[in-house]
Amino acid sequence: MYPLHKPATESHSGTGLSAKDSAAENLLLLSNSKSASIEKDGSPSHSGQDSTDTESNNDERPGAAAAGLIYLTNHITSGVRNGVLPLVKEEQQRQYDSLRASMETSSEVFKVVTSDGEQVRAYRCEHCRVLFLDHKLCRKASLVKLIKTRPELSDSSNWFPESYIIYPTNLNTPVAPASDGISHLKSNPKTDEREVFLASYHAKKESGEGTVWIAKSSAGAKGAGILISHDATRLLEYIDNQGQVHVIQKYLEKPLLLEPGHRKFDIRSWVLVDHQYNIYLYREGVLRTSSEPYNSSDLQDMTSHLTNHCIQKEHSQNYGQYEEGNEMFFDDFRLYLLNAHGVTLETAILPQIKHVIKSCLTCIEPAISTKHLSYQSFQLFGFDFMLDENFKVWLIEINGAPACAQKLYPELCQGIVDVAISTVFTLSSESSSASSSPYSSSPSSLFSTNSCSSPKLRGPLHVGPFTRL
Repeated sequence: MYPLHKPATESHSGTGLSAKDSAAENLLLLSNSKSASIEKDGSPSHSGQDSTDTESNNDERPGAAAAGLIYLTNHITSGVRNGVLPLVKEEQQRQYDSLRASMETSSEVFKVVTSDGEQVRAYRCEHCRVLFLDHKLCRKASLVKLIKTRPELSDSSNWFPESYIIYPTNLNTPVAPASDGISHLKSNPKTDEREVFLASYHAKKESGEGTVWIAKSSAGAKGAGILISHDATRLLEYIDNQGQVHVIQKYLEKPLLLEPGHRKFDIRSWVLVDHQYNIYLYREGVLRTSSEPYNSSDLQDMTSHLTNHCIQKEHSQNYGQYEEGNEMFFDDFRLYLLNAHGVTLETAILPQIKHVIKSCLTCIEPAISTKHLSYQSFQLFGFDFMLDENFKVWLIEINGAPACAQKLYPELCQGIVDVAISTVFTLSSESSSASSSPYSSSPSSLFSTNSCSSPKLRGPLHVGPFTRL
């Protein structure tokens, strides 16, 4: 979660920007900085190319910080104190000074430049609580466990593909019996579900329900660590030769395809959770498309099966032939659905997407809410979906630091400011209007450690490009 603090009273003369404008501009600069850091490594930041490996975790990669994340310290210059970066309380200063000192010699340092040219030091640090990335949703294995064990998500079989958590045998993880997998998963922090998977695999093979499964690394990114196969033994042997937990998931064998080209696609939706845990869906979405025809008989052709931006750009000769950057936005998708299938996005697709998003985020609210902390927080999530040939929505994964199509940055960043920042920072120039809003926070509540006892305030239904779910 991204923490917010009430800034100290400070003159804004000479900047030409209000605090709100400065926040929007600095948020956009941070987004562009993330894009630049990705591009420097040779991977341009498209909506399908997230800036972080959201699957990394301490159990699987000891001592490793999540690559690509901007972890912000309190090393803040005057040029950004009215923007999105947090100013910590005096009693927290010692903690952050100690943290910063421990990172001064770290190689995980890169540049963030503010609108007035001043450099801010930003770090990647697994122990830094200034940025909290929720791993309950954003690790593939953790998401599978959450969905399978929470009674609130009992309808998940309608929107989440059948999935199993598999650990390499060299990790000596307890193996759940085929007959009682869920109970074992609930009672053990780590559980290998290979026996449960094999039982389901053979049952589906005998009934003719399909034998194609996909193995995905729980620490994977950019399309790496993936195997699609009919052969259960091959899938398990592949995982056993790796060093981290994987998920084996039933492959969607009959996806809805785009014409021309008979091509696969997935859908990225951006979701913002504000400091009161109101859930907002960004009105724009994007399809990440394949450049090659879908071929169910050739599981080795990754460009046919994986819509990941890196895979398409690096391995397909037809990259960009159908859509610029292999991206189709919702306006074009609306027209396509209506003309090709006689259905509308608003009635056939979006209600399902909204249901899945709200179900997942409501389920984990007690675990990730920061209402009990001394600062207000927000987080942007990227939900990835696929559609089958019957227009049924399936959740694929959730990203905690999602990339965004370049042309959407200005509107998305301004929307984040309007929803998550302006409601917390009461500006003197806007004090009259802010004080009349039941949704704005009072200065005293910003630093109250008992804020969790306050009733949850529902945000407005529509704020700029966001709609509350």
